[in-house]
Amino acid sequence: MVEFALTLPIVMLFFWASIEFARASILQHAIDNAAYEACRAVIVPGGTVAEANAEANKILSTFSITGATVTVTPNPITEATTQITCQVSAPASSSMWGTPKFFSGKTLTASATLIAEREPAQQATVLGP
Repeated sequence: MVEFALTLPIVMLFFWASIEFARASILQHAIDNAAYEACRAVIVPGGTVAEANAEANKILSTFSITGATVTVTPNPITEATTQITCQVSAPASSSMWGTPKFFSGKTLTASATLIAEREPAQQATVLGP
């Protein structure tokens, strides 16, 4: 009984820590996916920054990620744009399930850069010779 009383708190600490780290991993993958899908949504001609924000926020809300910031470069997207970069960042502590002891003050960030779907001559300037 004494051994159980001494080891139970340690085992529970490891169990809870594994759940917190798994949640952080899920959040990071969701943020990676949101950045990629937001960028993918606006590489077509006529894509706007508002569409990128909407796509990223749709994915982030699925995983209950709050307080996220979506940055699209360049802003605005024009027909002359050859590359588009979407960056998504969110505070880890606001989206954790339990006590954010391990991730307080940490920010999860992801970025995706894709070549815009434009005329072949425009794309060649990005790809090089």
